[in-house]
Amino acid sequence: HTGHSEPVASAKRRKWARLYAWSIGLLVLSLLSKPWGMSFFVVALVLDCYPLRRLPVNPLKWVTPAFRPVVLEKVPYIVLGGVFMVSAGMSANSAAMAMRTVDEWPMASRIAQAAYGLVFYVQKSALPTDLAVLYELRHGLNPLGLEYLVRYAAIGAFVALAWALRKRVPGLIAVGVIFAALVAPVLGFFQSGDQF
Repeated sequence: HTGHSEPVASAKRRKWARLYAWSIGLLVLSLLSKPWGMSFFVVALVLDCYPLRRLPVNPLKWVTPAFRPVVLEKVPYIVLGGVFMVSAGMSANSAAMAMRTVDEWPMASRIAQAAYGLVFYVQKSALPTDLAVLYELRHGLNPLGLEYLVRYAAIGAFVALAWALRKRVPGLIAVGVIFAALVAPVLGFFQSGDQF
């Protein structure tokens, strides 16, 4: 019986290694077309927590020997994401006046822009009306203006709902974290250009 199970286990390991190599290769192709995939490692970690349950929800337990191999699988994704993040940052900074300094675009404005963006992407995905090629940066933005307060409240309501339903609908937290990770590169924390 043991002799029969070893070739099966070996074949499974080879298949896993092939699929893993493909995932890294496809991530490279994705990053070469658009650096949005730089946060893919977050997606992979969240999926390992839920629904795959390969990792516990508590990240402090990830360093234990039982879960370390699952986390180490993500190292190539993290390295690739980091390399392309630096490359995108250098590219955005290479044009004169491209990357906004904190003096030019204060942190409060960046937070308001990020909150607006989180809700905006959900809203436009659900109801794609009044679309534009470019949504220009809003000079003189008031982070405590009504349109931003509404978005802070919407994000807070989602977080509260996801937390309240974490046992019955655990996928809600996973979806929220994955969505935020995927759109994080374009939320304006590292503002470049005139797009809002």
